[in-house]
Amino acid sequence: MEDNSNEVNNYNKRCRLAFKFATEGFVELVSNIPTGNLNNHALGDWTILELVAHSARAFTTIEDYSNKIGNLPPLMNAAEYFKLAADSPVGSQARINRDKGISERAKAASQDMKNDLCGFIKELATRVKNLVDNSADDTPIASPFGQMSLIGYLPTRTFELTVHSLDLSKAADLELPDIFNLPISESLKLAAEIASGTEAAKDILLAVCGRKSLPSNFSLV
Repeated sequence: MEDNSNEVNNYNKRCRLAFKFATEGFVELVSNIPTGNLNNHALGDWTILELVAHSARAFTTIEDYSNKIGNLPPLMNAAEYFKLAADSPVGSQARINRDKGISERAKAASQDMKNDLCGFIKELATRVKNLVDNSADDTPIASPFGQMSLIGYLPTRTFELTVHSLDLSKAADLELPDIFNLPISESLKLAAEIASGTEAAKDILLAVCGRKSLPSNFSLV
């Protein structure tokens, strides 16, 4: 029987390193945002402050779901997590209601950090990084879409931190820290896994090769 333990260990280490780099990059990016720009428009109906608050859920969900067993069936991987999260089509009432809830939650969370954004984010990121560093790969995570292990869930958090750091760097007109190179690479791999098996897979491949364009409202997640 083939021993793939080294391959698994290398994958797990890469997942942890990508999350570590995304965390450090996000904290650096937030610390570079001028305080006077926090109420500037960022994404959708969010200000920069509200986008940071939403992004910070990549940390708080680890705390909230860690070491818990839920009632839902287990998920195979991070791609399945995102596929379930985006189960309702873009433009459907279910997706509209979902996005409204996400938006309102971010606006409410922003009030807790507006007086000291950098301090709040640094403390939160450090606390969660320590939690991850001191937790085993198979630590149970009770995600809202199914039971996962910590190492299975981490790529979803890296993805969120990376994509929203790209959003923030654009909104705040800041350079994205170089430390995001690995998180971006890992997030692209995850995006390909999410796309695989979907109706849009062929169109995405053609778009990547410059053969066609995707709709302006296209989203996998």
